Amino acid sequence: MVSKLIKSKGDRDTQASKEKISRKRSDGQETRAKILDVARQIIMHEGTDRLTLSNICEKASISRGTYLYHFHERNDLIKALAQEYAEHLHSVFNKEIAEAKSLNAYDPYLAGYDQWYREFSSRELDDGESPLLPLVIASRDNAKYMSPVLAWYRQHFDELKKTPNGHALGLLLSFAYDGLFFHHLFGIHELTNEEKASLLDLMQILAQRPVKLPVP
Repeated sequence: MVSKLIKSKGDRDTQASKEKISRKRSDGQETRAKILDVARQIIMHEGTDRLTLSNICEKASISRGTYLYHFHERNDLIKALAQEYAEHLHSVFNKEIAEAKSLNAYDPYLAGYDQWYREFSSRELDDGESPLLPLVIASRDNAKYMSPVLAWYRQHFDELKKTPNGHALGLLLSFAYDGLFFHHLFGIHELTNEEKASLLDLMQILAQRPVKLPVP
């Protein structure tokens, strides 16, 4: 009986220890996510020069030691932000493609890209904001920190080889959407809504029906 009680107490202690570790790990993940969110907001709205340890700690309501536990130096933070953004690209684009497939789009891939841009520019997605440009600026001293995002683009370009109307047209439309995306990010408002709408309509026609292009 005594041995059973001892074993039972030991099992309880082990379980309590596991739960404590689990809570600590969860708290740590939440703190890390909070730091990344604050850092992303700073570079988007205040600029990369304001991405300082003291500014992050103040806005995240954490100590210097807590920040350094998660990110030993600024480049670690930049790398984590780039990785997070690349994962966001995967998540959003996969969702848009799935929706396009459910609507039986002729080219779900480009239809998803089209819808992605439309939702972003209308502020229905990410409130029409992106950390991409500030991330590029923040990583100017070492371009390797943007490697997760560059890897996403390389995969994106490779996927365009599978589009029904061919790789060349897929690339052309992809760069056209990206041009509009960066046009939006830079705050260039010279393009009227009517001009933008007619351009998008043309791009959608080229993407969503068979097109015969002259062979160069």
